[in-house]
Amino acid sequence: MQALQISIVSADEAPAFCRQLSALVNHTPMHLARVLETAVQVYPVRLDSITGQATVRTCELRMRHAQADLTEDVAERVLARVRACYEVTEVRFTTSSGSPTATSPSTATSPSTATAA
Repeated sequence: MQALQISIVSADEAPAFCRQLSALVNHTPMHLARVLETAVQVYPVRLDSITGQATVRTCELRMRHAQADLTEDVAERVLARVRACYEVTEVRFTTSSGSPTATSPSTATSPSTATAA
């Protein structure tokens, strides 16, 4: 089974972050499988958004149906929804063993228009 791993910068508390991200992803063929807090940043992340403390969270998104393939089209749609609310810093496709398979050029990170507060 393939998964999409994305690193997101957020100032939200963990429960609120997970609720919001689940709500974003649940309108797609994917679901939020797990979230890991990977780092805390205390400097301004973006001039127009977070100026206090932010957390970088690595989130694993999987297809709802294990037999379904994770296509680039599905990944792009999910990433567009997430980037509308959060700053995505890294995107990776992984296999069920957790090893990275590829980072697609079209899914490379770009600044979002807003970061959830």
